Amino acid sequence: MSKFLSLLLLFVFTCLPTTSFSQSKSDNSFTKEFWMNSNIALGKKFLIKVNLPTNYFESDTTKYPVLYVTDGDWFFRTASDYAWWLGRSKTKIIVVGISYGSADTTWTKRYPDFSVYPDKNGIIGAELFLLFMRKELFPKIENEFRIDTSNRALFGWSAGGAFTVYTLFTHPGMFEKYLASGTPLIESKGDNYFNAFQLMDKYYQKTHVMQKRFYIGTGKLDPFGFPHIKDFTDSLNNKNFKGLHFKYEVIPNKRHEYKAAANLLVNGADYLYGNLSIVTALRKELDKHGIKAAIKKYYYLKNHEADDYNISEGEIDWFGYGLLRMNKINEAIEIFKLNVKEHPHSLDAYDNLGYAYEKNNQTDMAIKNYQKAIELNPKDEWTINRLKKLKGQK
Repeated sequence: MSKFLSLLLLFVFTCLPTTSFSQSKSDNSFTKEFWMNSNIALGKKFLIKVNLPTNYFESDTTKYPVLYVTDGDWFFRTASDYAWWLGRSKTKIIVVGISYGSADTTWTKRYPDFSVYPDKNGIIGAELFLLFMRKELFPKIENEFRIDTSNRALFGWSAGGAFTVYTLFTHPGMFEKYLASGTPLIESKGDNYFNAFQLMDKYYQKTHVMQKRFYIGTGKLDPFGFPHIKDFTDSLNNKNFKGLHFKYEVIPNKRHEYKAAANLLVNGADYLYGNLSIVTALRKELDKHGIKAAIKKYYYLKNHEADDYNISEGEIDWFGYGLLRMNKINEAIEIFKLNVKEHPHSLDAYDNLGYAYEKNNQTDMAIKNYQKAIELNPKDEWTINRLKKLKGQK
Protein backbone atom coordinates (compact mmCIF):
# COMPACT_ATOMS: atom_id res chain seq x y z
CA MET A 1 0.00 0.00 0.00
CA SER A 2 1.40 3.42 -0.96
CA LYS A 3 2.21 6.01 1.68
CA PHE A 4 -0.30 8.38 0.11
CA LEU A 5 -3.09 5.77 0.25
CA SER A 6 -2.23 4.95 3.85
CA LEU A 7 -2.44 8.60 4.82
CA LEU A 8 -5.68 8.98 2.88
CA LEU A 9 -7.28 6.02 4.69
CA LEU A 10 -6.04 7.35 8.01
CA PHE A 11 -7.61 10.72 7.23
CA VAL A 12 -10.92 9.16 6.21
CA PHE A 13 -11.25 6.96 9.28
CA THR A 14 -10.20 9.64 11.74
CA CYS A 15 -12.74 12.00 10.22
CA LEU A 16 -15.62 9.59 10.48
CA PRO A 17 -18.27 10.65 13.04
CA THR A 18 -17.75 9.17 16.48
CA THR A 19 -21.50 9.00 17.02
CA SER A 20 -24.10 6.80 15.39
CA PHE A 21 -27.80 6.04 15.46
CA SER A 22 -29.26 2.66 16.19
CA GLN A 23 -32.83 2.11 15.06
CA SER A 24 -35.31 -0.26 16.63
CA LYS A 25 -37.48 -1.75 13.91
CA SER A 26 -40.39 -2.21 16.28
CA ASP A 27 -40.93 1.38 17.34
CA ASN A 28 -39.09 3.52 14.78
CA SER A 29 -37.22 5.35 17.55
CA PHE A 30 -33.55 6.26 17.41
CA THR A 31 -30.78 6.27 19.98
CA LYS A 32 -27.47 8.07 19.63
CA GLU A 33 -24.46 7.74 21.93
CA PHE A 34 -21.26 9.74 22.14
CA TRP A 35 -18.48 10.39 24.63
CA MET A 36 -18.08 13.94 25.86
CA ASN A 37 -15.11 15.34 27.73
CA SER A 38 -15.75 18.12 30.22
CA ASN A 39 -13.36 20.89 31.20
CA ILE A 40 -15.65 21.77 34.11
CA ALA A 41 -17.36 18.84 35.86
CA LEU A 42 -15.50 16.66 38.33
CA GLY A 43 -16.57 13.57 36.35
CA LYS A 44 -14.45 14.80 33.41
CA LYS A 45 -15.80 12.29 30.87
CA PHE A 46 -19.41 11.27 30.16
CA LEU A 47 -21.21 8.90 27.83
CA ILE A 48 -24.18 10.89 26.56
CA LYS A 49 -27.16 8.89 25.33
CA VAL A 50 -29.92 10.53 23.28
CA ASN A 51 -33.25 8.93 22.43
CA LEU A 52 -35.30 10.62 19.73
CA PRO A 53 -39.06 10.21 19.47
CA THR A 54 -40.95 8.29 16.84
CA ASN A 55 -41.08 10.09 13.48
CA TYR A 56 -38.34 12.55 14.48
CA PHE A 57 -36.86 12.41 10.97
CA GLU A 58 -40.18 12.94 9.23
CA SER A 59 -39.93 16.66 9.98
CA ASP A 60 -37.10 19.16 9.91
CA THR A 61 -38.86 21.84 11.95
CA THR A 62 -40.61 20.25 14.92
CA LYS A 63 -38.91 20.96 18.25
CA TYR A 64 -39.35 18.65 21.23
CA PRO A 65 -39.27 18.92 25.02
CA VAL A 66 -36.19 17.31 26.52
CA LEU A 67 -35.77 15.23 29.68
CA TYR A 68 -32.24 15.10 31.10
CA VAL A 69 -31.73 11.88 33.06
CA THR A 70 -28.86 11.69 35.55
CA ASP A 71 -27.47 8.25 36.32
CA GLY A 72 -28.15 7.43 32.68
CA ASP A 73 -26.39 4.06 32.96
CA TRP A 74 -29.24 2.99 35.23
CA PHE A 75 -32.27 4.92 34.07
CA PHE A 76 -31.84 6.01 30.43
CA ARG A 77 -33.43 2.87 28.99
CA THR A 78 -36.34 3.05 31.43
CA ALA A 79 -36.95 6.69 30.55
CA SER A 80 -36.64 6.02 26.80
CA ASP A 81 -39.04 3.07 26.89
CA TYR A 82 -41.66 5.11 28.69
CA ALA A 83 -41.06 8.10 26.41
CA TRP A 84 -42.15 5.88 23.52
CA TRP A 85 -45.42 5.05 25.28
CA LEU A 86 -45.85 8.66 26.31
CA GLY A 87 -45.47 9.75 22.71
CA ARG A 88 -48.19 7.42 21.50
CA SER A 89 -50.99 9.26 23.27
CA LYS A 90 -49.54 12.35 24.91
CA THR A 91 -46.28 14.22 24.38
CA LYS A 92 -43.28 13.19 22.29
CA ILE A 93 -40.03 14.03 24.08
CA ILE A 94 -36.28 13.68 23.62
CA VAL A 95 -34.47 11.84 26.41
CA VAL A 96 -30.84 12.66 27.20
CA GLY A 97 -29.02 10.29 29.56
CA ILE A 98 -25.87 11.51 31.32
CA SER A 99 -23.82 8.38 31.92
CA TYR A 100 -20.36 7.25 32.96
CA GLY A 101 -20.08 4.26 30.65
CA SER A 102 -21.21 1.38 32.84
CA ALA A 103 -23.65 0.69 35.66
CA ASP A 104 -20.81 -0.31 37.99
CA THR A 105 -18.72 2.80 37.26
CA THR A 106 -21.68 5.00 38.10
CA TRP A 107 -21.55 4.02 41.78
CA THR A 108 -18.20 5.69 42.36
CA LYS A 109 -18.27 8.58 39.88
CA ARG A 110 -21.71 10.05 40.58
CA TYR A 111 -21.22 11.34 44.13
CA PRO A 112 -18.64 14.08 43.42
CA ASP A 113 -20.81 15.41 40.57
CA PHE A 114 -24.01 15.44 42.64
CA SER A 115 -22.49 16.69 45.90
CA VAL A 116 -24.48 19.68 47.14
CA TYR A 117 -22.03 20.65 49.89
CA PRO A 118 -18.39 21.74 49.64
CA ASP A 119 -15.54 19.26 49.71
CA LYS A 120 -12.29 19.76 51.65
CA ASN A 121 -11.20 22.30 49.05
CA GLY A 122 -14.47 24.23 49.25
CA ILE A 123 -15.65 22.95 45.87
CA ILE A 124 -19.35 22.12 45.42
CA GLY A 125 -19.51 19.36 42.81
CA ALA A 126 -23.15 20.09 41.98
CA GLU A 127 -22.27 23.65 40.99
CA LEU A 128 -19.61 22.41 38.58
CA PHE A 129 -21.95 19.76 37.19
CA LEU A 130 -24.64 22.40 36.56
CA LEU A 131 -22.03 24.59 34.88
CA PHE A 132 -21.02 21.64 32.70
CA MET A 133 -24.63 21.18 31.68
CA ARG A 134 -25.21 24.85 30.95
CA LYS A 135 -21.91 25.62 29.19
CA GLU A 136 -21.03 22.33 27.50
CA LEU A 137 -23.90 19.84 27.37
CA PHE A 138 -26.85 22.12 26.55
CA PRO A 139 -25.08 23.78 23.59
CA LYS A 140 -24.03 20.37 22.21
CA ILE A 141 -27.51 18.88 22.47
CA GLU A 142 -29.34 21.98 21.28
CA ASN A 143 -27.06 22.49 18.29
CA GLU A 144 -27.37 18.90 17.13
CA PHE A 145 -31.03 18.15 17.89
CA ARG A 146 -34.30 20.05 17.59
CA ILE A 147 -34.86 20.98 21.22
CA ASP A 148 -37.60 23.15 22.67
CA THR A 149 -35.29 25.14 24.93
CA SER A 150 -38.26 26.49 26.90
CA ASN A 151 -39.22 22.96 27.98
CA ARG A 152 -36.31 21.25 29.72
CA ALA A 153 -36.80 18.71 32.52
CA LEU A 154 -34.39 17.11 35.01
CA PHE A 155 -34.62 13.68 36.67
CA GLY A 156 -32.53 12.44 39.57
CA TRP A 157 -32.64 9.55 42.05
CA SER A 158 -31.08 9.38 45.52
CA ALA A 159 -28.03 11.68 45.45
CA GLY A 160 -29.25 12.69 41.99
CA GLY A 161 -32.61 13.50 43.58
CA ALA A 162 -30.92 15.79 46.12
CA PHE A 163 -29.08 17.36 43.18
CA THR A 164 -32.44 17.87 41.42
CA VAL A 165 -34.01 19.56 44.47
CA TYR A 166 -30.86 21.66 44.93
CA THR A 167 -31.13 22.79 41.30
CA LEU A 168 -34.81 23.67 41.67
CA PHE A 169 -34.14 26.12 44.51
CA THR A 170 -30.73 27.47 43.50
CA HIS A 171 -30.81 27.49 39.68
CA PRO A 172 -34.55 27.24 38.86
CA GLY A 173 -34.18 28.83 35.42
CA MET A 174 -32.20 25.92 34.01
CA PHE A 175 -35.25 23.65 33.80
CA GLU A 176 -39.00 24.05 33.63
CA LYS A 177 -39.80 20.63 35.08
CA TYR A 178 -38.21 18.68 37.93
CA LEU A 179 -38.54 15.01 38.88
CA ALA A 180 -36.85 13.82 42.09
CA SER A 181 -37.09 10.34 43.61
CA GLY A 182 -35.63 8.65 46.69
CA THR A 183 -34.34 12.07 47.72
CA PRO A 184 -32.58 12.63 51.05
CA LEU A 185 -34.14 15.99 52.01
CA ILE A 186 -32.03 16.35 55.16
CA GLU A 187 -28.57 14.85 55.16
CA SER A 188 -25.26 15.41 56.93
CA LYS A 189 -21.81 14.23 55.94
CA GLY A 190 -19.07 15.15 58.37
CA ASP A 191 -19.22 18.90 58.85
CA ASN A 192 -21.37 19.32 55.74
CA TYR A 193 -25.13 19.59 55.86
CA PHE A 194 -27.87 19.51 53.21
CA ASN A 195 -31.31 20.75 54.16
CA ALA A 196 -33.94 21.11 51.44
CA PHE A 197 -36.22 22.98 53.86
CA GLN A 198 -33.62 25.71 54.28
CA LEU A 199 -33.12 25.93 50.53
CA MET A 200 -36.87 26.35 50.09
CA ASP A 201 -37.07 29.06 52.75
CA LYS A 202 -34.12 30.92 51.24
CA TYR A 203 -35.76 30.85 47.82
CA TYR A 204 -39.05 32.03 49.34
CA GLN A 205 -37.33 35.03 50.89
CA LYS A 206 -36.34 36.16 47.39
CA THR A 207 -39.60 35.51 45.54
CA HIS A 208 -43.00 33.87 45.94
CA VAL A 209 -43.14 32.96 42.25
CA MET A 210 -42.12 29.56 40.89
CA GLN A 211 -43.44 28.83 37.40
CA LYS A 212 -42.48 25.15 37.48
CA ARG A 213 -43.85 21.63 37.47
CA PHE A 214 -42.33 19.48 40.21
CA TYR A 215 -42.81 15.83 41.08
CA ILE A 216 -41.15 14.19 44.07
CA GLY A 217 -41.59 10.67 45.39
CA THR A 218 -40.08 7.89 47.45
CA GLY A 219 -40.63 4.35 48.61
CA LYS A 220 -42.33 4.10 51.98
CA LEU A 221 -39.54 1.85 53.27
CA ASP A 222 -36.83 4.18 51.98
CA PRO A 223 -34.80 5.41 55.00
CA PHE A 224 -33.36 8.28 52.94
CA GLY A 225 -36.39 9.62 51.13
CA PHE A 226 -39.42 8.81 53.26
CA PRO A 227 -38.88 10.37 56.70
CA HIS A 228 -39.23 14.01 55.64
CA ILE A 229 -41.23 13.99 52.42
CA LYS A 230 -44.65 14.70 53.97
CA ASP A 231 -43.32 17.64 56.00
CA PHE A 232 -41.44 18.91 52.96
CA THR A 233 -44.44 18.82 50.66
CA ASP A 234 -46.68 20.34 53.37
CA SER A 235 -44.21 23.19 53.71
CA LEU A 236 -44.05 23.58 49.94
CA ASN A 237 -47.84 23.68 49.78
CA ASN A 238 -48.07 26.23 52.59
CA LYS A 239 -45.67 28.54 50.78
CA ASN A 240 -48.29 28.74 48.00
CA PHE A 241 -45.75 29.61 45.31
CA LYS A 242 -47.45 31.36 42.41
CA GLY A 243 -47.35 29.23 39.27
CA LEU A 244 -46.05 26.06 40.92
CA HIS A 245 -47.71 22.74 40.07
CA PHE A 246 -46.38 19.90 42.18
CA LYS A 247 -47.24 16.38 43.25
CA TYR A 248 -45.69 13.93 45.66
CA GLU A 249 -46.11 10.19 45.82
CA VAL A 250 -45.11 7.43 48.22
CA ILE A 251 -44.79 3.93 46.78
CA PRO A 252 -45.90 1.29 49.33
CA ASN A 253 -43.55 -1.53 50.35
CA LYS A 254 -40.60 -0.20 48.33
CA ARG A 255 -37.13 0.60 49.62
CA HIS A 256 -34.23 2.67 48.28
CA GLU A 257 -34.10 0.58 45.11
CA TYR A 258 -34.58 0.48 41.36
CA LYS A 259 -38.17 -0.74 41.64
CA ALA A 260 -39.22 2.42 43.43
CA ALA A 261 -37.04 4.68 41.26
CA ALA A 262 -38.40 3.24 37.99
CA ASN A 263 -41.98 3.47 39.22
CA LEU A 264 -41.52 7.09 40.24
CA LEU A 265 -39.73 7.93 37.00
CA VAL A 266 -42.68 6.66 34.97
CA ASN A 267 -45.31 8.28 37.21
CA GLY A 268 -43.36 11.51 37.37
CA ALA A 269 -42.87 11.75 33.61
CA ASP A 270 -46.58 11.15 33.17
CA TYR A 271 -47.32 14.01 35.57
CA LEU A 272 -44.78 16.38 34.05
CA TYR A 273 -45.83 15.81 30.46
CA GLY A 274 -49.28 14.31 30.61
CA ASN A 275 -51.10 17.27 32.09
CA LEU A 276 -54.81 17.01 32.63
CA SER A 277 -56.65 14.85 30.14
CA ILE A 278 -58.69 16.98 27.80
CA VAL A 279 -60.83 13.89 27.17
CA THR A 280 -62.35 14.17 30.65
CA ALA A 281 -63.28 17.82 30.07
CA LEU A 282 -64.70 17.17 26.59
CA ARG A 283 -66.66 14.10 27.67
CA LYS A 284 -68.26 16.08 30.50
CA GLU A 285 -69.23 18.84 28.08
CA LEU A 286 -70.53 16.33 25.53
CA ASP A 287 -72.75 14.61 28.09
CA LYS A 288 -74.19 17.91 29.30
CA HIS A 289 -74.52 20.00 26.15
CA GLY A 290 -73.72 17.89 23.07
CA ILE A 291 -70.95 17.56 20.53
CA LYS A 292 -70.91 21.20 19.37
CA ALA A 293 -70.37 22.36 22.93
CA ALA A 294 -67.58 19.79 23.37
CA ILE A 295 -65.73 21.10 20.30
CA LYS A 296 -66.23 24.67 21.48
CA LYS A 297 -64.75 23.60 24.83
CA TYR A 298 -61.74 22.14 23.03
CA TYR A 299 -60.91 25.48 21.40
CA TYR A 300 -61.42 27.36 24.64
CA LEU A 301 -58.99 25.09 26.50
CA LYS A 302 -56.52 25.18 23.62
CA ASN A 303 -56.52 28.99 23.53
CA HIS A 304 -56.69 29.71 27.25
CA GLU A 305 -55.46 26.71 29.28
CA ALA A 306 -53.12 24.82 26.94
CA ASP A 307 -50.40 24.55 29.58
CA ASP A 308 -52.71 22.62 31.90
CA TYR A 309 -54.24 20.20 29.40
CA ASN A 310 -52.95 17.50 27.10
CA ILE A 311 -54.42 18.52 23.74
CA SER A 312 -52.27 16.24 21.59
CA GLU A 313 -53.47 14.48 18.47
CA GLY A 314 -53.23 11.13 20.22
CA GLU A 315 -55.44 12.26 23.09
CA ILE A 316 -58.19 13.38 20.70
CA ASP A 317 -57.87 10.06 18.87
CA TRP A 318 -58.48 8.21 22.14
CA PHE A 319 -61.61 10.29 22.69
CA GLY A 320 -62.89 9.50 19.20
CA TYR A 321 -62.32 5.77 19.55
CA GLY A 322 -63.96 5.84 22.95
CA LEU A 323 -67.05 7.30 21.32
CA LEU A 324 -66.97 4.61 18.63
CA ARG A 325 -66.91 1.91 21.31
CA MET A 326 -69.95 3.58 22.88
CA ASN A 327 -71.63 3.48 19.46
CA LYS A 328 -71.72 7.29 19.34
CA ILE A 329 -70.56 7.22 15.73
CA ASN A 330 -71.79 10.65 14.65
CA GLU A 331 -70.07 12.25 17.62
CA ALA A 332 -66.89 10.29 16.87
CA ILE A 333 -66.94 11.56 13.29
CA GLU A 334 -67.05 15.15 14.53
CA ILE A 335 -64.12 14.54 16.86
CA PHE A 336 -62.05 12.92 14.11
CA LYS A 337 -62.95 15.82 11.81
CA LEU A 338 -61.60 18.12 14.50
CA ASN A 339 -58.33 16.20 14.54
CA VAL A 340 -58.04 16.42 10.73
CA LYS A 341 -58.55 20.16 10.96
CA GLU A 342 -55.95 20.50 13.72
CA HIS A 343 -53.48 18.04 12.13
CA PRO A 344 -53.97 18.25 8.34
CA HIS A 345 -50.72 16.44 7.59
CA SER A 346 -51.39 13.45 9.81
CA LEU A 347 -51.91 10.04 8.24
CA ASP A 348 -53.62 8.77 11.40
CA ALA A 349 -56.09 11.66 11.49
CA TYR A 350 -57.44 10.82 8.01
CA ASP A 351 -57.27 7.08 8.70
CA ASN A 352 -59.40 7.44 11.81
CA LEU A 353 -61.93 9.70 10.14
CA GLY A 354 -62.20 7.27 7.22
CA TYR A 355 -62.74 4.39 9.60
CA ALA A 356 -65.50 6.27 11.44
CA TYR A 357 -67.25 7.04 8.15
CA GLU A 358 -66.91 3.38 7.19
CA LYS A 359 -68.54 2.35 10.46
CA ASN A 360 -71.36 4.76 9.67
CA ASN A 361 -71.85 3.24 6.18
CA GLN A 362 -70.78 6.48 4.51
CA THR A 363 -68.62 4.69 1.96
CA ASP A 364 -67.82 7.66 -0.30
CA MET A 365 -66.58 9.75 2.61
CA ALA A 366 -64.57 6.80 3.96
CA ILE A 367 -62.89 6.33 0.56
CA LYS A 368 -62.13 10.05 0.30
CA ASN A 369 -60.34 10.11 3.65
CA TYR A 370 -58.51 6.81 3.09
CA GLN A 371 -57.23 8.19 -0.21
CA LYS A 372 -55.97 11.29 1.55
CA ALA A 373 -54.19 9.10 4.11
CA ILE A 374 -52.51 7.12 1.31
CA GLU A 375 -51.34 10.36 -0.30
CA LEU A 376 -49.51 11.08 2.95
CA ASN A 377 -48.09 7.56 3.17
CA PRO A 378 -48.40 5.45 -0.01
CA LYS A 379 -46.99 2.40 1.81
CA ASP A 380 -49.54 2.22 4.61
CA GLU A 381 -50.83 -1.33 4.08
CA TRP A 382 -53.73 -1.11 6.53
CA THR A 383 -55.27 1.85 4.70
CA ILE A 384 -54.56 0.36 1.28
CA ASN A 385 -56.40 -2.83 2.24
CA ARG A 386 -59.36 -0.90 3.70
CA LEU A 387 -59.60 1.14 0.54
CA LYS A 388 -59.50 -1.92 -1.72
CA LYS A 389 -62.23 -3.57 0.31
CA LEU A 390 -64.51 -0.53 0.11
CA LYS A 391 -63.96 -0.02 -3.62
CA GLY A 392 -64.68 -3.69 -4.19
CA GLN A 393 -68.02 -3.30 -2.50
CA LYS A 394 -69.16 -0.48 -4.77
